[in-house]
Amino acid sequence: MERPNVQEAFLSERVKYLCSCGFLKPIYRVYFCRHCQKIRCGNCVSQEMDSTYCSGCLEMMSNVEAGLKKNRCSTCKDCPSCGHTLSTRATSIQAPSMEDPTKIVPRKVYYVACGFCRWTSRDSKLPDQNVASGTWTEFENPDSERLTTLSDNYRALAVLERSAAEQGKYGRQDKTRRFLEGKGKFGAMARATRKQAGLPPSRSLVTAKDLDAKSLKEMAAQPFDEAEDTLPESAFTEPLVLTSVTTLDQRLAFPELQTERQDRLQPQHKHAEMKRSMRCRYCDHNLSKPEYSCISIKFRIQLNAYYHVPDVKILSVGELQVGQQTEAVLTFSNPTIYPMTIRLEKYREPDEEELQENPDPEHKESSLLRPVTLQRGENPDPEHKESSLLGPVTLQRVEPDIQQTAELTLPAAEVVLAPRDDSAEFDDAPSSSEFRDDPSVVVWRQANKVALRVPVTPLPSAGGGPCSAALLLHYSYTNTIVTGESKQPQTLKLRARLVVDLGQVTAAEGSG
Repeated sequence: MERPNVQEAFLSERVKYLCSCGFLKPIYRVYFCRHCQKIRCGNCVSQEMDSTYCSGCLEMMSNVEAGLKKNRCSTCKDCPSCGHTLSTRATSIQAPSMEDPTKIVPRKVYYVACGFCRWTSRDSKLPDQNVASGTWTEFENPDSERLTTLSDNYRALAVLERSAAEQGKYGRQDKTRRFLEGKGKFGAMARATRKQAGLPPSRSLVTAKDLDAKSLKEMAAQPFDEAEDTLPESAFTEPLVLTSVTTLDQRLAFPELQTERQDRLQPQHKHAEMKRSMRCRYCDHNLSKPEYSCISIKFRIQLNAYYHVPDVKILSVGELQVGQQTEAVLTFSNPTIYPMTIRLEKYREPDEEELQENPDPEHKESSLLRPVTLQRGENPDPEHKESSLLGPVTLQRVEPDIQQTAELTLPAAEVVLAPRDDSAEFDDAPSSSEFRDDPSVVVWRQANKVALRVPVTPLPSAGGGPCSAALLLHYSYTNTIVTGESKQPQTLKLRARLVVDLGQVTAAEGSG
């Protein structure tokens, strides 16, 4: 009997759930929207940045401050050799006295060191500092001026193209509407008034005439000098010492320097981390929202699927041979605090009614909610975004590539799962026998888990490759969201589609 290891018990990808957009994901990578009552993956949610902070000193910073600091902490530094956080070390050296230079006295100095790879700032010949929070030597990019000029020019060019597109969008109108727009807030009279008063043009009033392409700085292309990219003469005359040459990861971690020698590595400012929340694109409700404080690791809203959808895992699978029936044991867990009923059925494609999305009518006035239609397609945009924030969004559904190479004999009876009880793990008493289970279907039952026996017959299309099968899981879900119609939790009948990877098919004995 094939049994999964410890890693597969927690992060197993042998059982994948089918999202409403057509992607197959394991249960720990999907969410469950309690308002839509459907499974959502990373392509069905929109991400929002909540806060930015440094994971070393836990300093919070605003979005503007993080942009000015290039998303780096001004205090903490990372090791240029391995990437771990550097710590400040103190030592004592013999140095001339400040009062009498002819007298040698001990003086305390500070340097930074890595506790993982033992790299220190002295390896790069950086001078020690007299204070713990000393100003270390900062590397200046020689091309910083040109990069700033390029950024400013491309930003101005983007404004020019955007204004030209808006003018072309609203320029093809009749004379009556143009006359009315001339008197409006953003019309020609408003533009002339601001110009007469000496005020700069508003961002909403910028047109293609206000930004002329000639006003942009002329950026002449500079030819590439191949002589600068050649190897030095020492590379052919001196023996190569690999320990003194930087690796590719070390060079890419510091793209401004990209030094080739280990003794020229510079400490880097630590990258800032951010907390982000996820929102369903169909109903505009939050699926995941962490605490704002960077010290807390808790979530205000956490609608991961393994908190609401039955968790299915493979306990054991017999020897798989083509045409021969074997036995597989699947475990089902109830993550909710309410009883749950499950029933297995053969896989079938979702119909149009299941693909239809109904946004919450209470959030129709939200600025983030847009009309969403789900269509079938083969090559959808993975980002599912459009340039307009007010236009409708069409999410093309991927046709899932489900290859069933095994036939499952599923039980027709319903199985009841007990509610989750955290104290049941420490209870040595046997589980209650109040459930009348069929011994031919239920192998064992413990707390909120139950193991079902499912006969498996590999098909000839499996050959000697992987054996997989799909099934439709019907389960009852108790929705605790209070609506205007009912103040009590409602029990809903939901469905989830699963693809189970049973393993490799072994060749039959005596086959050539």
